[in-house]
Amino acid sequence: MEKWMRTLRGTVRVTVRGAQPERVLNACAAENIAFYDATPVTDCALSMTIPARRFARVRQIAERCQCAAEAQPRRGLPRVVRLARRRLFLLVLLVAAAAAATASSFFVWEVRVTGNETVSTGTILRELETCGVGYGCFWPRMNIDLVRSAMLLRVPELQWLTVNIHGSCADVDVRERVDPPEVVDNDAPVELYATADGVIVRMAVLQGETRVQRGDFVTAGEVLVSGAPTDLQGGVRGVHALGSVRARTLYELTAELPLTRAEKVPDGAVHTRWALIVGKKRINFYQSSGIPEAECDKITTEYACSLPGVFTLPVSLVRERRLPYATRAAAVTQEDANAELEQALMETLLRRIGADGEIVSSAFTQTALGETLVVTLRAECEQEIAAERPCGVIPPTEEETANDRTDD
Repeated sequence: MEKWMRTLRGTVRVTVRGAQPERVLNACAAENIAFYDATPVTDCALSMTIPARRFARVRQIAERCQCAAEAQPRRGLPRVVRLARRRLFLLVLLVAAAAAATASSFFVWEVRVTGNETVSTGTILRELETCGVGYGCFWPRMNIDLVRSAMLLRVPELQWLTVNIHGSCADVDVRERVDPPEVVDNDAPVELYATADGVIVRMAVLQGETRVQRGDFVTAGEVLVSGAPTDLQGGVRGVHALGSVRARTLYELTAELPLTRAEKVPDGAVHTRWALIVGKKRINFYQSSGIPEAECDKITTEYACSLPGVFTLPVSLVRERRLPYATRAAAVTQEDANAELEQALMETLLRRIGADGEIVSSAFTQTALGETLVVTLRAECEQEIAAERPCGVIPPTEEETANDRTDD
């Protein structure tokens, strides 16, 4: 109990140095000054603990005894109170920040959408805000089941949706509706036509009337397999033509690129300006940068006041860095331009012949026309050229089909 009373009143550890430091102890005892834990330090020094309020009197006694008294930092409740007074603003700020973080954790300050591919994130966010899940909403009152039902009605492309709250962030996970496959009528009259000019090298016809043969040259749009074959009685019946036709095709593709291009170079000092976003309000700490937008690059960095997964405050600091630039003409080497054009032409050729096409042979030619490089690609390929399209023949009715079966 006595120890706790000392702590409440405050104590200080004093070191007394002199020829006879024990005289200070005798003088303190004579004046009823309490001291504790008197310990010799050296032959000419000792330390003791005294009440903090009596230190001034002990120092006078030490001087009278031709000694010096040095005090260490004080301990106890009075010292804590003095420190708290000096740092009152810091304590108030800390308490206010803790209270703001606690209160902010009950509101949604960020909404993240995942799982969407065809439906845009903006559309989902707008509909979520209409359903009560938006910036600054009080999430303890949120009914996830009602939000899910309302969203599925407002956005028919969604099949499933859920909302998970982490701190002040709402994670919205969606699944989009899968459309049923298109129903194709396999009995509809269809013919195969050529999608490119070429010489036929292989044919495999499963159904329909063949109009060309191996080794024939065909042009784009020409019918390869008819969907209106003639039967033994001379009638025309519509069928769904099936087959594969591969042909040798020739391509000549040309591309050009200037040998000079514009490039950016720094022009002037970098300008930095700051802004503060509180909720949906933006406070700019600037008036005007004086730099035209078309002549500078802008890099924006936002520093959010948040601890991911714990809390998020609706406050963020925005830094905008503006880098002025000027444009100048820069020369492009002919080797670099040639490599760029050849790659672009080869990618175009591969797209045209399809995934199952093959390049039999290819060659590039380069021509410099002033400040422009022209590259031409000539290639011989083998590819599938048959494609389906409807033909204008009425398919046989069920009655005619049944009669044909009876006749057979």
